[in-house]
Amino acid sequence: MMTTPAEVQMAMMVQGSERIADADLPVAELAALMRLPDGYGDIPGQTGRLQAGLRAAIETIEARTGRILVARDVTLVGGAEGGARVTLGLVPVQSVRSIVARGVGGSIDLGPATVEAGAHTTTLALSRSVGAGTDLILTVAAGYSSWQQLPSPLREAVLLSARDIEEGVRDGAAQISCLISPYRPRRIGGSI
Repeated sequence: MMTTPAEVQMAMMVQGSERIADADLPVAELAALMRLPDGYGDIPGQTGRLQAGLRAAIETIEARTGRILVARDVTLVGGAEGGARVTLGLVPVQSVRSIVARGVGGSIDLGPATVEAGAHTTTLALSRSVGAGTDLILTVAAGYSSWQQLPSPLREAVLLSARDIEEGVRDGAAQISCLISPYRPRRIGGSI
């Protein structure tokens, strides 16, 4: 018997994600922003430091905006209050890899789900309802398909953040906040 699709109320937390490939990191753009001389990559450890700074900057901007910037699989976990729809505070989601429900009776693969994209959230329409108290483990393919597909303000925010991390300063903090502001979810009756 099919129940009426109801919104699953849950706080989904990112449990982990695939590592961002070195080739997907804009190291040359960061080096240009930092005005590093030609041959910076020949200095032992320099490229690795820039990659680490970019990974940290991407993670920071993702946490502040709820957007996955570089395409990869992301795993989320949370407890449901029941229903057949799950709203994630995460965009853009391309597809659902798996949805597993864990409850008193064990683990059940919930099968396919339909992705409904929104500006600041993604809703998943599950193929069947889940009961209250059910733990869900979701793996989704999320993120922009390439660095060039990111909106330019987000690209600039990542580069400024990575530069600040590398140089140990916070010179770009106000500018970064301005750049990411349109991409942050709004809370009714609260601040950003």
